[in-house]
Amino acid sequence: MQFIAWGLGGLLFIVIVIWIMTSIKVSSLNSQMLVEQANTRQQMAKVEELESSNHQLLGEIGRLEQERAQLVQGRIPRLLPLEFDVTVPIDERYFRNISFTLAGTAHDRIYEYHVVMHNEGNSNIRPNVTLFLFDELGIQVGKTRLSEKDATSGRNSLSLKPGETRSYSSEIELDYPAEPRYFLIDIK
Repeated sequence: MQFIAWGLGGLLFIVIVIWIMTSIKVSSLNSQMLVEQANTRQQMAKVEELESSNHQLLGEIGRLEQERAQLVQGRIPRLLPLEFDVTVPIDERYFRNISFTLAGTAHDRIYEYHVVMHNEGNSNIRPNVTLFLFDELGIQVGKTRLSEKDATSGRNSLSLKPGETRSYSSEIELDYPAEPRYFLIDIK
C-alpha cells in the first residue's frame, strides 16, 4: 500500500510539474501573442497612414498634370490632346476628321494617322496640311506633311474635286524618341 501511495504521490508531483510548465509556456505564448497583436496594430496604422498619404499624393499628381496640360495648351494655340483610336472631328475648311493609332512594339512604336478630307465647295482645292506632334511639355517631337502618296483614294489627282471625299493614311516620323501627348494641324 505504501508503494501505491508513493506511486500516486510521485504521479501527482509529475502532474503538478507538467501543469506548472504548461502554465508557464501558455503564459509565455500569451505574452508573445499580445506583443504580436500590438505590432500588427502598429503596422496596420502605418499602412492606413501610407494609404491615405498615397491617395493624397495621387490627387496632387492628377491636379499637377492637369495644370501642366492647361499651361501647354494655353502656350500653343489649337493644340489638342493626342488620343489613340478615337476619331477627332476638326471640320475646318476641307479637313473633316483625324484619328491616330499606336502600332509596333513597346521598344519600336509607330504613330500612324488617318485623315478624312471633303471638298464642299464648287472649285478644286489643293490640300496643304501639316501635322505636328508634341510631348507633354509642348516640345515638338515630330511632323509630317500630307501628300498624294499617302492618299488612300484619288491618288491620280493632287486636288480635291468639288464634292469629293478623300482619306490619307501614313505614319509620323518622330524627330527624337519621345512620347507624343498633343497634336496640332496646320491647314492652309
